[in-house]
Amino acid sequence: MIYLNSPENAFFETVPYVRFDKFGFRSEDPYLKEGSSKEARIIGQKPINEWSKIAILEAVSDCCEIGMELQFDKKLLQNLPIKDLRRVCLRYAASYKVGRNDRVSFYTIDRDMLPFLTEAYINSLTK
Repeated sequence: MIYLNSPENAFFETVPYVRFDKFGFRSEDPYLKEGSSKEARIIGQKPINEWSKIAILEAVSDCCEIGMELQFDKKLLQNLPIKDLRRVCLRYAASYKVGRNDRVSFYTIDRDMLPFLTEAYINSLTK
């Protein structure tokens, strides 16, 4: 686990506690979430392997339908490999207990980052 800011650092006292999981996605919740994974699926969270290219593109389209403005054409995302698409569009949401001892990391569309993506950045990923 990589921690960006530690609680001991006085400069970051007002910044939320941020970490990255093993896939490089940022998270603002370092603890295991309580509740069931069924509830997480209802609010749009899924494990990383269930986020297919089509599912991500549909979720981005849904964000645009509710009023989010993007600085790029959504068709540019279709040219990205699934690995880059997941890295750009998803963020770590939480870990849920599945079974007795297994934990599964759930991801959601990163609605905070999508409006700041540019065409130049997306084109640099396709090269």
